[in-house]
Amino acid sequence: MVILIRGLEKSPRLRLRSAGWAADVIDRICQQRRMRVRDDSLLSRQLDRWKRFGLQFRTAPRTGFRNEGDLGSTDSEQRVMHTSNRRQFLGSSLAAAGAGLFWPSSSDADVLPRVERVAAPMVTGEEQNVQKDIWAAEVRYKPVRMVVAQLTDPATYQSQRKLVWYLAYRVVIRPSSALSDISLNTPDRPVFVPEVTLTVDDEGRQQSYPDQVLPEVLPAILRREKHEYKSSVDVVGPLPAISPEDSRRIVSLDGVATWTGINPDANYFSVVMSGFSNGYRVVKDDEGVERVQRRMLRQRFWRPSDRFDQNEKEIRFKGEPEWFYQ
Repeated sequence: MVILIRGLEKSPRLRLRSAGWAADVIDRICQQRRMRVRDDSLLSRQLDRWKRFGLQFRTAPRTGFRNEGDLGSTDSEQRVMHTSNRRQFLGSSLAAAGAGLFWPSSSDADVLPRVERVAAPMVTGEEQNVQKDIWAAEVRYKPVRMVVAQLTDPATYQSQRKLVWYLAYRVVIRPSSALSDISLNTPDRPVFVPEVTLTVDDEGRQQSYPDQVLPEVLPAILRREKHEYKSSVDVVGPLPAISPEDSRRIVSLDGVATWTGINPDANYFSVVMSGFSNGYRVVKDDEGVERVQRRMLRQRFWRPSDRFDQNEKEIRFKGEPEWFYQ
């Protein structure tokens, strides 16, 4: 393993772009070193050697779900175990090892770089002229994911397995956020109060799903994400201190939005986040009535699938995040 990593360090053109590409790199280095990975037993021995260097690897099963009504079936019917082949094993191993070598990690999180999408504050001079106290946070968030958990029905008080969609995010204040640290640790510090709504954008079936506070599902999410995220209630609090643009230390508020009962036929949907900026503007409608619009962040997604075998790997980003007023 040391030989492989040193080989990567000496090649500035090598980049960890994908697991498949990483596997090609390892195969090429193995050939140059006259090394061969032929079977599972040799892979197991290689894994044991790498663990002695302090490297930890884990694999996660791929879980498929037919629809909400099928969640009462057995685990064997719901869970499709995915066995990594040699290329996937090598690719994930190199990605895990390379992440700690080439990218700095934040002091308060083990969130792998490039896993999160980053939405910059994007506060314009025009907005600052109109609203002197405007601020906006940098928002870092992962793709929408799915997890199954035992939830208690508040109407019947009965526990049942449900499919939960969730979005993990981090709120960071940057110099470009237009917020000073003068108000830090004072009653004047703005308070972060998030509202995250998932909206199905399919033609003919637009639906909105407000963020639900589900304490029972939070432990399952934390175990999977290996990071401390808080619910939309617990994450409420004063905005953190400014994190310099080039700083390796990121001070953030980390939250997670959760939803149940999402239309299983949804192909296009978006997540709208409000409370991540205090921006607003007053506009007049067609009748001349003044209305207040809030500054919000929107990320669109698309899911080329149907209600059968729901899987988070089918959810993809659609375009870049955008700030807008509504």
